Amino acid sequence: MPLAIAFTVGRRMASRRFTYGYGQAEDLAGIIIVLIAAASAGLAGYEAVKRLINPQDVEALGWVAAVGVIGFLVARYRIRVGREIGSAALVADGLHARTDGFT
Repeated sequence: MPLAIAFTVGRRMASRRFTYGYGQAEDLAGIIIVLIAAASAGLAGYEAVKRLINPQDVEALGWVAAVGVIGFLVARYRIRVGREIGSAALVADGLHARTDGFT
């Protein structure tokens, strides 16, 4: 979502206040994505330790596998589009999503 907003804002023309335009919006979105990923990693680590202390059965493996496959396909699309439009942030987001799909 942050990248979608950044792409929309980044297409705006330069104004009197922002004489170089809004192209840096993508960089700001990248920072937001990194913060969200760090929070997600912290929560995943907490849940992992909690499950090590109190083990539980894994449920809905079919759904987990289906979401992994869908995530992997979406990641490939992001990487391809990111390379086509020259967006390092979109390529990085696609690579991250691809890793999630593999996981």
